[in-house]
Amino acid sequence: MAPYQLSVQDALEHFTTRIEGLSQEEVMHRQSKYGMNELPEKQKIPEWKKFLLQFHNPLIYVLLVSSVLTALLQDWLDTWIILGVVVINAIVGYAQEGRAEKALDAIKKMVKYETTVVRGGLVIQVDSKELVPGDIVLIKAGQRATADIRLIETHSLKMEEAILTGESVPVEKHIHPIEGEHLPAEQKNMIFSGTYATYGRGKGVVVATGQNTQLGKISGLLTDIARSSTPLIQKMDDFSRKLSFAILGVSVLFGLITWYLHHSDIQEILVNTIGIIVAAIPEGIPAIITITLALGVQNMAQNRAIVRKLPAVETLGSVTDICSDKTGTLTKNEMTVMELISPDANLTFTGSGYEVTGKVSGNLNNETIQRSIRIFNLCNDAQVYLSSDESKLSGDPTELALKIMAIKSGHSDENVQRLAVIPFDSAHKYMAILIKEQDSNLILVKGAPEKILDRCSLTSQDKKALTEKFNQKAAQGYRIIASAWKSVGSTVETLNDNDIHELHFAGFACIIDPPRPEAADAIARCHEAGIIVKMITGDHIETAGAVAQKLGIKNPENKVDGNYLESLPDEQWPQVALSCNVFARTTPHHKLKLVNALQAQNRIVAMTGDGVNDAPALKKANIGVAMGIKGTQVTKDVSDIVLTDDNFATIAHAVRLGRGIFDNIRKAIIFILPTNAAEALSILAALLAGGTLPITAPQILWINMVTAVTLALALAFEPTADNVMKRPPRNPSKPILDSYLAWRILFVGAVLSVIVFALFDYALSTYQSIELARTIAVNALVAGEVFYLLNCKHIRHNVFDKSFFNNVHIFRAIGTLVILQLAFTYLPFFQGIFKTVPLAIYHFGLALLGGVLLFFTVELEKFVMIKVLRLG
Repeated sequence: MAPYQLSVQDALEHFTTRIEGLSQEEVMHRQSKYGMNELPEKQKIPEWKKFLLQFHNPLIYVLLVSSVLTALLQDWLDTWIILGVVVINAIVGYAQEGRAEKALDAIKKMVKYETTVVRGGLVIQVDSKELVPGDIVLIKAGQRATADIRLIETHSLKMEEAILTGESVPVEKHIHPIEGEHLPAEQKNMIFSGTYATYGRGKGVVVATGQNTQLGKISGLLTDIARSSTPLIQKMDDFSRKLSFAILGVSVLFGLITWYLHHSDIQEILVNTIGIIVAAIPEGIPAIITITLALGVQNMAQNRAIVRKLPAVETLGSVTDICSDKTGTLTKNEMTVMELISPDANLTFTGSGYEVTGKVSGNLNNETIQRSIRIFNLCNDAQVYLSSDESKLSGDPTELALKIMAIKSGHSDENVQRLAVIPFDSAHKYMAILIKEQDSNLILVKGAPEKILDRCSLTSQDKKALTEKFNQKAAQGYRIIASAWKSVGSTVETLNDNDIHELHFAGFACIIDPPRPEAADAIARCHEAGIIVKMITGDHIETAGAVAQKLGIKNPENKVDGNYLESLPDEQWPQVALSCNVFARTTPHHKLKLVNALQAQNRIVAMTGDGVNDAPALKKANIGVAMGIKGTQVTKDVSDIVLTDDNFATIAHAVRLGRGIFDNIRKAIIFILPTNAAEALSILAALLAGGTLPITAPQILWINMVTAVTLALALAFEPTADNVMKRPPRNPSKPILDSYLAWRILFVGAVLSVIVFALFDYALSTYQSIELARTIAVNALVAGEVFYLLNCKHIRHNVFDKSFFNNVHIFRAIGTLVILQLAFTYLPFFQGIFKTVPLAIYHFGLALLGGVLLFFTVELEKFVMIKVLRLG
């Protein structure tokens, strides 16, 4: 029989399991029998195809056409050199992309899916791939099923099954056996791998794992961390296409001009045109951008921010608003009950966090106090196991704090029978259980104080007095949780929202969750960076305001709560979204409207979330940030970034690193392009003057190749600048290179070309050797690049500061390049290919002098343009 056709007891017996779960020995045995709970990897692109894709670039197409032209001219040496460089560039790009892919694969593995299971009578979290048939699994709202499960217990459980069945409406589940043959969509007592819970909770036995699940049997449905191109790479691809056409146009134009001025023959014109084309093409840029992004993402993962979607890296530099959850993100999430207040008695507690030690002061024997403690202890899904060796805690932090309070007060877990449960939900803001008592059944409720008061049978005067107490404690920074109860008939065994009324108020707990010390510093850094931090919480508005003030959030007095937002007309949302930075008692719908309101005003929004209902807001935000510890699997699925420590400081640090990554990409671009500009301008100047080319096409390709794999790559390792968080957010609509940086590229290209051409002309007139003059020109150009690389450490201010030596990769790259240039100049093999000759020390001195001259010229340009003229 199929699992859905079995009764609960038969299902347990069929899979040889029990309510207490499997032992560790049984799990190990079944893993060896059934394998790990993993789906086969998607078919990867073959390695040969990845290599060929390296040639799929407009710039490379132009070089390939150039090699064909040289072959037609029977200039075989140039043909093979151009082809050789294209192939070497492809090999380097392939290797770098492979490195990037491995880095991203490693990061994908960091986003683990954990499942709550019962093993050996203990409720624990395990990696989903460790599940085996027979495991007893617990699932609640926001969690994704990672195996096929036959339900044995449900409490208002609804599952989103669109990935499997196409059903857009969540399906309500039950535990009863179903007769006959049915499709998965009709198996209401089953939950399937890949679906997720939208409401309620349940328990079930695993019946299929890995390829044996319904999802595993269907190919092509697997969705994983997407390999997506970034807007930056898309812009650079567009730039490459436009540059290719521009280079071809300029090359042909200058070929015609030289023919008109100097009546050169066709072969000479073609050789010169090819020289211009080869000189102007920055073939190393795509590979450098790819590896810079990959290294940056790897660095962010090491700093506890896992980037799931590469475009987030670029977007981080443009963030204007961070809408952050409070509990656990801005605060420590070390909940501690400090006071328990009932209408006629109070208790105070000492101790911190989840330590069960601490003193209890007050009238502990008061009946109302005892009832309130019992409600908080029983209407609670947290679990605390105490032993002499170690204590094990499992559950929501607030519920754990209430459990610890009950233990301090002398209460232990009662063996009561739960008949029904209404799980906590952000929509109704309470949890309720129905338990079996001797004479009558009891409804026990805990939740937000105002929601509990609304459902209690109290006079308006009593409600007003209690509300004043709530506000007083909330203003001191306490989180308030209220409790209530109601007796019902012994025959009542179901529970729904309509039953939660005419309650008897029992008391309320005052819980403190101290702000994280590092969060206040991170918020201050965000403010300095022009980023507004908005705190969103389910807490009372006074509690939210008090915590916001301690954290240093701007204008904490401008606060609103969910009731105010519910009555707010749509046209007023943008104004409130901008002016208010504290949002209390919010619902997921409010979060979504807040994102929309900010984005309507061209704000770039990062939104944090952890619950299933936060998923729409995270998806809508420019950057969705999921909590890696308390976040549900659904929020991780839709997020751009997952925080492995749920800490706001990590978000702020991720913004800092994201800005640094973009800086390094821009540094690489403004380093590579002036070199190509200098090469092209040197050739154009020679052509216009009717003279000899200072550098040949093969020599240009050598320069481009060796500098791209050494100097340009070193910039990918450049540490984030100290002042990166003192700048305003970057406008995403602006081009990668602003007008000042475009000027810098042309300026450096022109200066370097003048230096190279002058040294070439001097050497040619002095020594009457074209080979010697060209060898000096090549080494001068390389020396200029070496010194300009140092200029590029800081784009807009001088490089003479403490960070000058902070990137050891730059000096390693320079050392490698020196060795390559010595080989280029002195080894007979390279001399035969590139037509070089040995140089004297004096000649190297000239090349170095040219590099130093360029270095100080660029530093002087920075000073004049930025410090004096204030143009940069």
